[in-house]
Amino acid sequence: MKKELALMSNREAFNMDLRTDVLLKSLSLEYQVSSFISQLLSIDCMKDSISFGGSSKALSFNQKINLLIDIGALNKEVTKKYDKFMEIRNKFMHNLLIRTFEECDASYANSELKKFLIKNYPDSANENIEQQLTSGFELLHRDIVNITNNIGDKILAKENLELSAKINNKFAQLYHTYFEKPFDDLNKMWEKWTATSENDRVNDIVMKQHFTLIKRMKKDLEVQYEKMLEEMN
Repeated sequence: MKKELALMSNREAFNMDLRTDVLLKSLSLEYQVSSFISQLLSIDCMKDSISFGGSSKALSFNQKINLLIDIGALNKEVTKKYDKFMEIRNKFMHNLLIRTFEECDASYANSELKKFLIKNYPDSANENIEQQLTSGFELLHRDIVNITNNIGDKILAKENLELSAKINNKFAQLYHTYFEKPFDDLNKMWEKWTATSENDRVNDIVMKQHFTLIKRMKKDLEVQYEKMLEEMN
């Protein structure tokens, strides 16, 4: 028992540098996933949210990945990579006796980890098993970071399309309210004037009304445009 306690206080004996590296990679990845989902759901402050904040009620990493599957951002084949990454993370975080990737692989039946990494990342093949598994893990992490970034690009593209549609719809409303209808009124006014035999003084009055209306239209349009920009932000 004393020997085990002595070992537990030895950072090198339990390869804490490797454990720290695995933990930091997993924390960074989960934060990235949480950020994208929060953005997609229009959650203004992620750290204060129930589902993505730091409370015990927050969604687990697996639940967040399942949410991405449900909304069509991930397929089940790609999800296997996230699952394998988190399996590796959990083994290093919860089993003190797993100190290397080779020991991690040995905890799987039939070297399942090694087979998975070589199948998906053949460039990691190496005569040294530890180096091979380390390289495979690095490639796995890089792969799912890129996949997660692509999810973010999809979300941004969707938001841009929605924003574009919103702007187009807003401008259509403005055009009808501040251009089509007023110009219809101007045309009616003009037709009425041309149909009469009033003197030139009436012409002056009509032109003054014409320019007054145009100035009012310009001012109203500018005000509405500023309001629209405020709503977009």
